[in-house]
Formats: sequence, structure tokens, C-alpha cells
Amino acid sequence: MVKINKTFLLAADLAGIGSMSLSSAVTIMQLFGINLALSPTVLLSTQSEGFGKTAKQSTTAFLQHSFSHWHQIGQEFSGALVAYYEDEQVGALLKQWLVTTKPPLVIYDPACADQGALYPNISVELLSQKKELLTLADVICPNLTEASLLTGIKSAASKPELYMKLLQALATSNPRADIVITGISLGEKRGCVWLDQGKLQYALTPTLASHFYGAGDVFSALLSGFLLKGLSFSKAIRVTTNLLYSTLVANLNSDRADSYGLDLSSLLADFILRKDDFDDVIN
Repeated sequence: MVKINKTFLLAADLAGIGSMSLSSAVTIMQLFGINLALSPTVLLSTQSEGFGKTAKQSTTAFLQHSFSHWHQIGQEFSGALVAYYEDEQVGALLKQWLVTTKPPLVIYDPACADQGALYPNISVELLSQKKELLTLADVICPNLTEASLLTGIKSAASKPELYMKLLQALATSNPRADIVITGISLGEKRGCVWLDQGKLQYALTPTLASHFYGAGDVFSALLSGFLLKGLSFSKAIRVTTNLLYSTLVANLNSDRADSYGLDLSSLLADFILRKDDFDDVIN
């Protein structure tokens, strides 16, 4: 009889080419020594931006059978990170799994838009379904574009006022969730914003003159790992932001084309070198 260990579900797209989404999340979560249950929401030849029309394969049937099998063997879960999916049937399966399994920690990255627009394969109808998943999450981490599309809020008198409105509007969908918005700017810096006891909190780093494909995937995976290991929400955000920034700086000098995602080798080395510091924070 196989001993059943708790696992953490990762639900995102899996691309044959490109270091992002499910492939980068697996790499990062392994650093934390976390058992994983992989749920590819779609198989892609490449990521959906920068390579033209991608070849793709639906995973709906595979997910149905996987969820059924896991239930049959009594698999237990420590939590879940639900990120990119582009099919309403997959969204319905994920929603059903979350409702029936009730994992103790659900991190939700809506992963549907960036730079002011929806991703190519995300419809308005699918965006509506993604809003429904907000109610099932313990942690919600949209970027600024996603937060705006999910709430319908597009502008405010000032950036702090806009961020407050977005966070408050997202909280109306799920008052119990911790919410952080990534990809925001304040002055000459960029980073993320969240509420702590009703006050805006920021984790900011110098602005880098480049667009980094897959940065949001790295953020949500690191955040998930630190939360699973017991860091407070605010501390997890700050440590994640610092690690991500170091990774982005290293990628500025990389020969890798942006569309292929981030080179995570510097992150792996940085994480290992600082592991004792992280252990002290966690313990």
C-alpha cells in the first residue's frame, strides 16, 4: 500500500517551449521541498505571446480522470495555486475540485491579461468565469490590468486612490481573502500593493526598462511557497518581491529572447545561498 503524502496542486498551462507558467512553477516549488500534483490546464507548443499561432491540446479529459483518480486513492492536499487556463470546461473542473476538495490554502492568480489588454485566448465570457473563482481563494494575486478588468475600475484621481479602490472592490468578492496587486508603479519604482489593517502597503523596487514574460508566474509560485512554509502575508510578499527583482536584473544581461521567459538559474542560486536566512524567517 502506497503511503499518501499531502501534495500541493499546481494548475496552469504547460508550454513545450518557454520557461514560464507550469514549468517555472514546478522549478520554484521544488526549492521549497513541496510535493506537487500537476494539473496542466492546456498543452501549448509555445507560450501564447510572441510566437504566432500556437499548437495546442485540450487537457479536459485528463483533468477529469486525474481528479477522479486522486479522489479514489484518498489523496490529500496542502493547498493549490490556480493560474492560467483558457477553456471554460477546465475552469468548471477547477471550480468543482476546489469546492469538493476544500484545500486549506488556495492561491489564485487570475492570469488573463497584461499591459492593458486581455491575453489572445481569453474571451469576455471566460473573464466572467474567472471572477467566480475569486470567491474560492484565500489569496488573490492579479496584476494591475487584471485587477482593473475584474472590477471594472479603470481610473482614479491618484495612483494610491486607484489602488485602494481596486483592493476594496476585489475584497467585496471575497472579504476573507488576502489580496495583492502586482505590476503597479509609484514614483520611479514598480512592485505590488496590498492592504494591512486597512492601510496601503507597498513592496517596490527600481523600474527596469524591459517587459519580462513569466514574471507574474514566478511571483505567484514564490509567494505560494513562502506562504506554505508559514510566512505572514506581508513578509511573504516582501521576500518574494526582492527575489523576483534580483532575477529580473540578472535577466537584463541574458542572451535569452524575452518571449522564452525568464532564465531562473540566478534565482535558484540566490535561493540556495539565502536558504538559511529564509529558514530563520520561517522558523
